[in-house]
Amino acid sequence: MWRWKVAIFICAVFHCYGSQASSYTFALLAKSINDNNFQEAWRGCQESAALNGNDCILIGPSGSANPREQLQALKSGLEQHSVDALAVSVTHSALLANFTKQLNIPIFSFDSPFSKRYSSAAQAYIGVDNHQFGKKLGMLAQQLRPNGGSLCIMSAENDPNLSLRVQGIRAQLSGAAHWPENKRLTDNSGWTESTRCPWDSGDSVKRSIRQLETTLTHIRPDLFISVGHWPVLDTQLLKSSLKKVLNAASNRRTILLAATGTPSPDQIALLNEGIFDGFVSIDFYTMGRQAAHVMSESIKKGTSSAHEMRPPLTVYTKITK
Repeated sequence: MWRWKVAIFICAVFHCYGSQASSYTFALLAKSINDNNFQEAWRGCQESAALNGNDCILIGPSGSANPREQLQALKSGLEQHSVDALAVSVTHSALLANFTKQLNIPIFSFDSPFSKRYSSAAQAYIGVDNHQFGKKLGMLAQQLRPNGGSLCIMSAENDPNLSLRVQGIRAQLSGAAHWPENKRLTDNSGWTESTRCPWDSGDSVKRSIRQLETTLTHIRPDLFISVGHWPVLDTQLLKSSLKKVLNAASNRRTILLAATGTPSPDQIALLNEGIFDGFVSIDFYTMGRQAAHVMSESIKKGTSSAHEMRPPLTVYTKITK
């Protein structure tokens, strides 16, 4: 909040609004406008854009990620706003690439890139290397359980960046330089995936918590990794749903890891209370600022090329190093 107030103050002092020869409108196309991570990216984009007298809007469907609803939201947003540059979090590469190629504005991808076949649809990608992000989750798992064990992964369908994260986890845990897509771990470097996993969270908080409860009560793996933040978004629901499980005496407790945006105080409390064991966090606020910067530079320089940008990753855990 204080950063937003500083941005407004600077603009007030230097008359950002109206003093520029031209002002631009940037747009972020989210997978879901209800997702806290996209809200945080939008905040960063807004603040960065405002410093130069520009604007940043958030476009996307509400609810769970859906490629066709995302495309429809994009069409509606472009009808309502005059957009000078667009950054897309890709759900379906072909669907979005075929539409955006008709737009006479700079196109970028953020958070989730276009697949290799459609990579030319974007001038650049702003976001983490999702395969490396998965490997980071795998490294944390290896720190917590160096001898391997049974594993359950949670992901979501229709999300190409999440598939890359899952692939990265498997590559790291197996010790393989490259790991085939959709191939499970079966006693690779001591790691074996449950036949009931990976879970498809459906991009739903409630569904993901029910699946986690089933994991802990019936599957009971040594390690659970969620490549998204669904099970830790509603910490109160998580605690109430897992109350019996968490209070049950057990000689072996499942290690719980998740990918997140910047953790909230309630999520940090999950670590301090020993409910979750670690997070690997993406700085979506910085991602939004980077997106605004790249879109602005592309318009000002009139170039069709731009640099890839990577927001920082942070590991949160109670491991003592």
